[in-house]
Amino acid sequence: MTREAARSQPSASPISGASTSITAFLGRTPTGPTDTLQAVASFAEFSSTFGPITTGYPLTDSVYDFFNNGGTQALIVRVGAGTTSLSDADLLGVSSPNTGLALLANQGGFNLLCIPPDQADGALSESVIAAAAQCCLDQDAMLILDPPPSWLAAAKAGQWDQLDPSTLVSGEPARATAVYFPRIMRADLLYPETTKAYPPSGAIAGIFSRFDRDSGVWIAPAGTLASLQGIAGFEIQLTDQNQEQFTGLGTNALRSFSNFGPVIWGARTARGADVLADDFKYVPQYRLYHWIRRSILDNTRWAVFEPSTPVVWASLQASISVFMNTLMQQGAFNQFAVQCDATTNSSADIERGLINLNVLYDAFRPAEFTVMPLQIAAQAAS
Repeated sequence: MTREAARSQPSASPISGASTSITAFLGRTPTGPTDTLQAVASFAEFSSTFGPITTGYPLTDSVYDFFNNGGTQALIVRVGAGTTSLSDADLLGVSSPNTGLALLANQGGFNLLCIPPDQADGALSESVIAAAAQCCLDQDAMLILDPPPSWLAAAKAGQWDQLDPSTLVSGEPARATAVYFPRIMRADLLYPETTKAYPPSGAIAGIFSRFDRDSGVWIAPAGTLASLQGIAGFEIQLTDQNQEQFTGLGTNALRSFSNFGPVIWGARTARGADVLADDFKYVPQYRLYHWIRRSILDNTRWAVFEPSTPVVWASLQASISVFMNTLMQQGAFNQFAVQCDATTNSSADIERGLINLNVLYDAFRPAEFTVMPLQIAAQAAS
């Protein structure tokens, strides 16, 4: 077979779905490695690597809640080794690209991010939230954000308009963020007779993982099946009337119902305010889009070594269509189309070795398509 003939038959491998629920946890632990992403597959493995349950380490509680609610894969980023508190610089990784958020931004490999406040009644700063949300947006991931303590006081005072995620994160990174209120109540792991309030992000991430595994990333991790395990309730009990006053702002409620127990009762991103009418108003909208995007990009790397030609376009279109058709059959959306031809690839882009394609699907609104433009760096025309 001549070299030209071989070129006419690009090897397009089937597209497999990328990971969806590898959860990164950032914070202090009693012991363990630093300057690395340490994978753990159970709370027992976490404890053996990063130390046993110890008072004053909120990260440990969040990881426990994660595995207790269905989480299976965690990446631990230990920062501030030997310190009793963390600064913004510690969390951001200002001193080294191998620490904090800088490490996550450089290495990726995660789908969800939890940064529980370093102190029991603390809150993340605006700078840390902004950096974490941007990191998640860049990595096709999602930040699960705990509510600040001030929200509890506002709720008790009936100031529900204060439970506004736009005061925590704004702009496009808010699409990569979901905020849940209120904090969960459960037994202290060291003193089971004592019930305390804990950040909910770890437990929420566990439920995300459980839903991804059982139903698919396109299903909202909310409703009567989104039950929180191992908790006694919430820091404040919400009613329908309470919830109506802040859900429209984009904050997700955690509720208790007599027939179902404690559950997640909301699935909006921090751009989910009704007045914004954002394309990524809901968590499954954002997560499905970025999962499809990552799955396609990860599985079409072969095209980097091919010229931008009609044969290569057709091969890409065929393999992506098979992948999308499988998702459609599983109920991820109703219709789809893949465009990769002369209409998406100009002569100038061909000369530059770029392949442009569009993936369209109508997962969210009947007859209204979401358009995903993608670009692959192929070989420049000789």
